[in-house]
Amino acid sequence: MSTQIKIPENQIDLVNILFTQLEITYHNQFHKAFPDPDSLKLAKQLWLQKISTYKNEIIFKSVDHIMSTSEYLPSLSSVLKKCKEFTLDSNGIPSLERSYQEASLNCDDPNDHQWSHPLVYHAGKETGPGSDKQSDEELNEYIRANAETAYHPCGTCKMGVDETSVVDENLKVKGIKNLRVVDASIMPE
Repeated sequence: MSTQIKIPENQIDLVNILFTQLEITYHNQFHKAFPDPDSLKLAKQLWLQKISTYKNEIIFKSVDHIMSTSEYLPSLSSVLKKCKEFTLDSNGIPSLERSYQEASLNCDDPNDHQWSHPLVYHAGKETGPGSDKQSDEELNEYIRANAETAYHPCGTCKMGVDETSVVDENLKVKGIKNLRVVDASIMPE
C-alpha cells in the first residue's frame, strides 16, 4: 500500500487517509467502533494528538504493517507501539527485548563485545563498584561515596486535640487559618 499512496506532509491529511484505509479494510468493525460522525471526529482528533511526535512516514508504515498482519481494526495503542518500534529501528536502536538480551548476555566483559548501539552498551556495563573492588574496605568506601537516601521524615507532626498537637483530626494546622498538612509527616507511628 505504501508504494501506491503518497504520504501527505500534513498530519490532518494523513489521519484522514489512514481512517479511510481503515474503513475500507475493516468496514464492519470500523462502523461499529465509530457509529456516528461525532465519535469518528473525536477519534481522529485523539489520533492526531497522540501521533504528532512521530514522522508521517513512520505512522503510515506502522498502520500499513498492522493492516497487513491483523484481521482486526487496530487500536491507537497498537499503532503507537508500532510507531515507537519503527522509530527505534530507523535510528539503529534495537528493540527493548533485543537490547535487554544483548546487555544481559554480554555485561561480563563489555569492552570485548561489538555492541549493536551505544545505548545498549551503557545498559550492559556494570553499574556497581566494579570487579577491582573486592575487599570489605573497598566495598564500604564505594558505598559511602555513592549511596544515597530518599529519607523523608514521617510522623513528625502530632495529630490530636491536646496542646502539643500540630494538626487537628481534620489535618488543619492549629493557629493558622486555611492551612493543612497532608503529607507523610502526620502519619501515625
